[in-house]
Amino acid sequence: MDAGRGLVVPRKDIGGRIHCLETIAPDGAKRFLAGGAKKGHFAVVGASRDRSRSLAALS
Repeated sequence: MDAGRGLVVPRKDIGGRIHCLETIAPDGAKRFLAGGAKKGHFAVVGASRDRSRSLAALS
């Protein structure tokens, strides 16, 4: 959370390297870091106790 202004989400590749940051405002508006690579990257939200059952949200 960014001091009540929204959420900052790292966009990663399959190796876990961060390629871009996405911000999600309280009203749902999304913005990406200028110059960051969005295509082919994803965000993992939450954690699973069973690592064999993961869910990735792609956009």
